[in-house]
Amino acid sequence: MRVVVTNGSYVPQLCRVLNAIIQAGGTTALEDEYSNQLFEQEFVNGKDVLSSLTLLSGIGDARGFQILSSAYCEDGEWADIGTYVDPNLGIRGGGTLLFADTAANARKHGLKYLRAVIRADNAAGLAYYSKMGFVDFDVFKDQPLKDGTLVDRICKKFVLA
Repeated sequence: MRVVVTNGSYVPQLCRVLNAIIQAGGTTALEDEYSNQLFEQEFVNGKDVLSSLTLLSGIGDARGFQILSSAYCEDGEWADIGTYVDPNLGIRGGGTLLFADTAANARKHGLKYLRAVIRADNAAGLAYYSKMGFVDFDVFKDQPLKDGTLVDRICKKFVLA
């Protein structure tokens, strides 16, 4: 596996990965599927995208991605991180590879910390970010899903050294 900067050629594969995660439900707050065009706008070339990295398999297939977004940060000290790796492919260590390069990109942007906002019912996501060194610092209580189900969102912080 290797990590590369996301470009337009990976968009169709990455969009399929993200839409499969959305369809499966239970791990992302995203609930509406993406077109290739919207995916590229939101996760590759958008004005708030500070970093977008793609995880490639040994044969060059895009298997996941990680993004840093400044969409909700007004002071420039932090950015949100999102990680999306196809859980059905048996990839181990992909998130760790992505995070090493994403953290380096965050430091280049002068960020002080990263924020991950994870659904409270996403045990794998919570475990992943804890493994990467993120610590809990806030909770958004009772956030509604489209079907009306209320789910807490756990905010985790990673301090960049």
